Amino acid sequence: MVSAGTDYALVVLAAEHSNAEAFRFATEAALCTRCGTVVVVLGENASEIRPALDGIAIRDKLLVFTENPRWAEGPGTSIQAGLQFLNQVDPAGVIFVAPDQSFGSAHFLDSLLLDHERTGRAIVAASCAETTGVPAFFSRPYMERLRAISPGEGLQSFLATNRDVTLRVPCPEAQGAG
Repeated sequence: MVSAGTDYALVVLAAEHSNAEAFRFATEAALCTRCGTVVVVLGENASEIRPALDGIAIRDKLLVFTENPRWAEGPGTSIQAGLQFLNQVDPAGVIFVAPDQSFGSAHFLDSLLLDHERTGRAIVAASCAETTGVPAFFSRPYMERLRAISPGEGLQSFLATNRDVTLRVPCPEAQGAG
């Protein structure tokens, strides 16, 4: 097993039409969190995005890039691609972020972990108005359930299905996004 020095991981998900600047922002924020492992899942435009991530300061983290050749099948394939690497590090939980929703500062991402630790809730997700979505933290049992997600399913529908175990956390950074 690979040791990353922490019990948590973070996955930056490939998103359709994500640009290099958004991926860089999300990856840099991820590397400033308590998460010891950061997995960046690249999809449709991997050849454009990967060079933009060169030179990022790693800060004593395990940073892994993986390509999702099945990206066209749907968002569930990017979730599966990120989780596949995490089999090697076996974290207690994972945060998922999407670069096209760049309101996940390191401070907010760490607050998801703190809310999980404080409340024991299995899932802690960002909310804005009536929407619950990413960034979102999933404890180990829900990581296992996410491994079985269908290719066309995304995290928002998974969160809706599991709303009874989800702590919704207002995301002030989202107030003005989109």
